[in-house]
Amino acid sequence: MSSFRKPITAFIRQPGQYDEHGFWLEGAEIATTITASVQPIKASELAALPEGQRSEGKIVKIYTSAKLSPADPETEKTGDSILWRGSRYLIIGEDKFQMNIINHNKYYAREEAPR
Repeated sequence: MSSFRKPITAFIRQPGQYDEHGFWLEGAEIATTITASVQPIKASELAALPEGQRSEGKIVKIYTSAKLSPADPETEKTGDSILWRGSRYLIIGEDKFQMNIINHNKYYAREEAPR
């Protein structure tokens, strides 16, 4: 599987913190290079995503051994993202495959609006 992986830029969100007035401050974003295979999502995989995430833009799946953190809409936690083909994709879901043969992670990511 690793022969299909290519270098891509990942933006890893550092932990945030509350300031002295009790306001939440997002953590910094650090750009790093990971190796990953980015592929289109299948219709069956799209159907398995939560309803609100299915219609919010282009979705891809990412296979990598790197650890990425998905966004959490319930806690409003900002997740990590990747840069692929000129667009940023926010990590919105994950599956872990740790079977001691070819350990890897599968992530789902949604294309973000241009910043």
